[in-house]
Amino acid sequence: MARPKNKETQTARMNSLSDFVEGVAGGGLGFGAELSQANTLAWNNRWSAVTLNRSLLTELYQEHGIVQVLTDQPVDDALRGGLTITCDEFDDVDLKKLTQYIDENNILLTYAQAVKWGRLFGGGAVIINSGQPTDKPLQIEKITPETELEFYAADRWEMSYMPAGMGALDQFEKDDRECPYNYYGHKLHKSHVLKLNGKAAPSLIRGQFGGWGVSELERLVRPYNAFLKHQNVIFELMDESKVDVFKIQGFNSAIASRDGAQLTARRIAAAAKIKNYQNALVVDKEDEYEQKIISFGGMSEILQQIRIDLASECRMPMTKLFGISSAGFNSGEDDIENYNAMIETEIRSKIKQGLMVMLKLSCQKVFGFVPESIGFEYKPLRMMTNKEESEMKTASLSRCLEAMRSGLLTAKGCVEQINASKVFPVDVNENEAVEQDELDDMKAGPKDVEAESEGGYGAA
Repeated sequence: MARPKNKETQTARMNSLSDFVEGVAGGGLGFGAELSQANTLAWNNRWSAVTLNRSLLTELYQEHGIVQVLTDQPVDDALRGGLTITCDEFDDVDLKKLTQYIDENNILLTYAQAVKWGRLFGGGAVIINSGQPTDKPLQIEKITPETELEFYAADRWEMSYMPAGMGALDQFEKDDRECPYNYYGHKLHKSHVLKLNGKAAPSLIRGQFGGWGVSELERLVRPYNAFLKHQNVIFELMDESKVDVFKIQGFNSAIASRDGAQLTARRIAAAAKIKNYQNALVVDKEDEYEQKIISFGGMSEILQQIRIDLASECRMPMTKLFGISSAGFNSGEDDIENYNAMIETEIRSKIKQGLMVMLKLSCQKVFGFVPESIGFEYKPLRMMTNKEESEMKTASLSRCLEAMRSGLLTAKGCVEQINASKVFPVDVNENEAVEQDELDDMKAGPKDVEAESEGGYGAA
C-alpha cells in the first residue's frame, strides 16, 4: 500500500481530530462526544434538591461531625468574643449593663443558632415573644423593663408547621399575607419574626423552596459523596485485608457428596478456631494453607485529594474543617486570611441587620427606649499570639512615651492613650499623671520667667 503524501496525511489527521471532538468518529458517539456535548453536564447533575429533604439533613447534622463543623464553625467564629456595643448616649456603666443583659439571656447564642439552622436547612428565624399578640404587628414602644422579652431560634420547617403533616413549604392564607408563618399552630405576624435565609436559589427553582434559601450542603453533594465512598471502601478493605485460603484435596468431590459441604465447613471452622486461640494451624499433609493480604497503598493520597476538594467547596481551610495542620513550608496564614474574608462576606454582612434589631429590642427592655446612635462592631477575627500581642503593646507604649517627650502629649494624655490601648492589665492612675504635669510646670515656670527677663534686658 502506497504511503499518502504529507498534505493528505495532515488532512486525514485533522479530520480524525475533528471527528473525535465532535463525537462522530465511526458513525456514533465516542469519547469526544462526552466532552463536547452539553448532555455531559446533565449526566453529572441531579434534579432533586437536598434542601427539601428535611429528614436527610437532620440525620446528617446529628451523625456526621463534618456537617456540624461546616455548619456551625463559621457562625461561631463570626460571633466569637461577642459584640462591641457603641452608643453616644450611654456611658460605660450603661454599656456594661446592656452587655450583661445580652450575656445573661443568651441572646447572641439564640441568634447564632438560628443562623446555623439557616445554613443547614436553607432558612431559619428568630421569633420575638414580648407578650403581645403574635398575629398583630409588634409595637416595640410597649416593651418596658417589666415586660417579659424572649427569643426563640427556629428552622424553616418549624415556621410552616402543620399538625396533620409537616410538609408545607409556604403556608399562608391568600387574604392574610401579614401573618405568613405558623409556629406549631401559632400564627405569627412578620414583625415578630427575624427571617434568615440561606443562599438565594436561581429563579427557575426558586419557587420550590417557598420563599426560603438553599442549604449549604447543596453544593457539597458530589465532594461529600466522594468522601463517604472512600470511607466505605476503606472499611470494606479492612474487612477483607487478610483472607485465609485453604486448599483441600478432594474439595470439589466432598461438597458434591451428601453432607460433604457441612463436614468441610466444620473442618475449616475447627482449623480457624485452633489458629485463633492457639496461634497455630493444623491441617492435613496433603492440604495447603496461605494468606492473601490486600495493600492499602495510594489510599492516603486519594483521601488527601478528596479532603482538599471538600474544603475548597466549603471555603474553609483544612485546619478548620478536619483539624489537620498545614504541611510543608505553608504556615497556614493565607488559608486563615481567605477564611476570615469568607466570614466577613458570607456571615457577618448578612446577619448584621438582624443583630441590630435584637440590640434595639434589648435596649428597649433594659432602658425603656432605643437611642438613635446605638450600634456595634464585631470583634477582630484574627487571633494574635502572645508574642505578637506583647510586641504590639510594647510598640504602643513606645509611641506614647515618645509623643510625651516631644511635647505632643501631656502626661495625662499619655496615660489616657496607654489605658485605651490596654498596655497593662490594670489602668494607670491618671491623678499621678496630673500631679506630675503640675510639678513639671512648677519646675519649668521660674526658668521661663528668668529666660524672658534676660531676653528682655538683653533686648533693652
